[in-house]
Amino acid sequence: MPTISTPPETGDTGATTPTADTGVEERVIDCDRIPVQIVSQQEIVGPKGYHDLAFTDDGYVIGQGAFGDLMRADAYGGIGPFVPNVGETQQMTWLPNGDLAVASLQGILRVTPAGAKTVINPDVRPYGLITGPDGKLYAADQDKVLRVDPATGGQEVLLRSGAPPSGRLACSSST
Repeated sequence: MPTISTPPETGDTGATTPTADTGVEERVIDCDRIPVQIVSQQEIVGPKGYHDLAFTDDGYVIGQGAFGDLMRADAYGGIGPFVPNVGETQQMTWLPNGDLAVASLQGILRVTPAGAKTVINPDVRPYGLITGPDGKLYAADQDKVLRVDPATGGQEVLLRSGAPPSGRLACSSST
């Protein structure tokens, strides 16, 4: 008869506590009880994370395929194309409405959960892309940081290399 072992301690106390700012209940995690060793792992074949991967709420991993497609895979080996002809991707970030913004050589793209692709802004090809708390996209390339409106594609330069905006502190290194 096989021996059944109990899983390692996760640190989850099962307790909840209201947050100070909203009063919403959050789970309490005792960080001193979180295991150092890996609890489990599963290799997912297919999507590659050249610079980024995206994880869906229903358990899929989205990443770049071998021929410029976005691929979608699950933990059970199911893999397939998600969005064709995206090209090389840099970063991906979820928009507040559930669409995925993708930085690519085609510009910043919008991908719906159904896999439809539209261009948000063809002129911005950032290395870094993140959704800000205001729902706008913040994009960084080699010499500037921009704010991009995902609804209109409009862009605003926030910072250029060597030219900090007035009223803000900029630090540089001589090395």
